Amino acid sequence: MKKFFQKLIIIVSILVGSLSISFAQTDSATGKIYFLGNPKGFLEKYRVIMDSKHLCDLSVKHYFVYNAQVGKHFIAMDKAEIKSNEIAIIVEESKSYYIQFYSQDSYGGREIVAKRIPEDLAKMILPSLKQEISCAEKDAN
Repeated sequence: MKKFFQKLIIIVSILVGSLSISFAQTDSATGKIYFLGNPKGFLEKYRVIMDSKHLCDLSVKHYFVYNAQVGKHFIAMDKAEIKSNEIAIIVEESKSYYIQFYSQDSYGGREIVAKRIPEDLAKMILPSLKQEISCAEKDAN
């Protein structure tokens, strides 16, 4: 009977250890979010915000890539008292997402728009933008 309980404890320990390894791998899983500034416009900086945290100050005609943890995130941008619409994105492991920010005139004045764009459109815009180096090392890990 004693040997049975010893084997049971060993089996449970192995199972718990393997579960914790699989959870650790899931926690470190990321996807890439490309934040694209307006390819036209003035040399202004906008604050990129994800999940209520400031990620980077993004200049017009620039972009940066963020390694985001898998899961649902809320993204917005602001400049002074003007805040963009907030968009939700569900990041999947090893996938890429493209968010473009631009400003436009509206009835209430100027507004900032955050919009998810398809990869083929993003790849046409990216060559006209410079990478925002100051944001390059900030990521989820």
